[in-house]
Amino acid sequence: MSDRNVHAAFKRTSEQYDNVVRLARYLVLHRAELEPVLAFGALYNHRDRPADKPLSPPPPLSLGPLAGVAAHEGERLEDYIRRAFAMPLMSDQELWVQDIGWQTTDPSPIGAAMRMLYLLDYGIPHDWHEIMTGESPSDYARNMFLYDILGMYPPDFSPLRG
Repeated sequence: MSDRNVHAAFKRTSEQYDNVVRLARYLVLHRAELEPVLAFGALYNHRDRPADKPLSPPPPLSLGPLAGVAAHEGERLEDYIRRAFAMPLMSDQELWVQDIGWQTTDPSPIGAAMRMLYLLDYGIPHDWHEIMTGESPSDYARNMFLYDILGMYPPDFSPLRG
């Protein structure tokens, strides 16, 4: 079954929607500097860490403060991610974006950004585990409509065909 057929809904406020878009845009725009250092699956071990203290190596959702999504004073990373992005740690939403399995199949900042945007637009694919392990296809990385949410073209897009 295609990931386009069955999805789990992703409930969020308009502020959380905007926060996810802001972070996704940051990941795309800063992909070159983030590519060598981005980590997946590391966030759970840092749940009590202050949200405004950068992690090294950083998982995608921990970069929210650098993207302009402010943490509240003294807010723990776990609480920040739940409040700012509606993605509680170890939830399907959080794991769809940055589970450790992505480290081997798609550890790119753009991949994480596109999974965030896919989540906003379509929800979580029913077969996301299989997508993450490369056993099932998905169009999240090639979905041109997701770049519309960012108001930009994909980085390697050229409107001129030669």
